[in-house]
Amino acid sequence: MIHLFNKFFLIEFDYSNATDLIFSYRNGEFSTCLVVMGYENLVKAIGIDNVPRIFKDNPKEEIQYGVDLESLSTNKKRFYTNESSWKDIDPEAYRVSHQNIGGRGYYINNDDRIWTTKIYKGTIAYNTNVDRWKQMGAKNIKAASDEPEIVAEDSDWKGPKEILKICQDNGIDYRVYKKGLKNQSYVRVFINPQ
Repeated sequence: MIHLFNKFFLIEFDYSNATDLIFSYRNGEFSTCLVVMGYENLVKAIGIDNVPRIFKDNPKEEIQYGVDLESLSTNKKRFYTNESSWKDIDPEAYRVSHQNIGGRGYYINNDDRIWTTKIYKGTIAYNTNVDRWKQMGAKNIKAASDEPEIVAEDSDWKGPKEILKICQDNGIDYRVYKKGLKNQSYVRVFINPQ
């Protein structure tokens, strides 16, 4: 089934172990996020040189990893996990034991330093709120709180409509999301859900 989306792939990466594809359209920019289960599949998909230190230092096979592939050639690499542990998110300033944490996002620069951490409060099936922490040049400054990311309608997807048509024509499960406060929309395609 994944071959149906070949037109949208960057050829140098290995998509064979994808659990999900997340297509993003941010302010006119299209990108593809590849989601895999486990650290070894992340390494296989993008190569060890593209894996950030935060994952190399603590590889896990029981979580999903996502990477925005187009971002790998920039100074704002986007990585995601469904890591739900809250204790080490921000021990000095952030305690959310009462929240349902659905995952984390990291913006990582070319020096392999995290300059933003995002905490997704909620699950991929429902609406989430995102807290964003700036980390470079300041010590864990909370930059934003409760940014909404909501389940949306197909008409809210601003990227290539062909992605939705492929899903619909082939009975592939997908969900559309959008940012509540930004010009961003996403299609999450469930290739091989875990």
